[in-house]
Amino acid sequence: MLRLWLLLRLILGLMLGLMLLRLVLRRLMLMMLVMLIVLIVLMMLLRLMLLLARIELLRLARRIWLAHLRLVVAAVVVALIGNIAAHATAWLLLKVRLTLAKLFLCGGDQAKIMLGVLIIILGSDRIPGALRVTG
Repeated sequence: MLRLWLLLRLILGLMLGLMLLRLVLRRLMLMMLVMLIVLIVLMMLLRLMLLLARIELLRLARRIWLAHLRLVVAAVVVALIGNIAAHATAWLLLKVRLTLAKLFLCGGDQAKIMLGVLIIILGSDRIPGALRVTG
């Protein structure tokens, strides 16, 4: 009878141990399931953060690209305006030089004409001097 009692006690202990083991395994599996869900949520959040960071980098790159584009457009406009201004300035300088050259040439001719008139008036030619005709 003692053996039977020990055997029964051993069987009950094993059953109790198995029940405890099953309970521990269930809790462990539940904890692993919760950890897996938390890990999946964290991975989704990380992916979302990386996606948002990529979007921000793309926006920043677009802003930088637009800034460079604006800089290039401004440089082209400044170059065109500078080229037009240089041509206009060269044209105006050429006009001024031609005008000044004409004025200086005219001044030289007027002096010759005036000298010729004085020679005729003060000279010994009476007929052209009386008629006031230059020679």
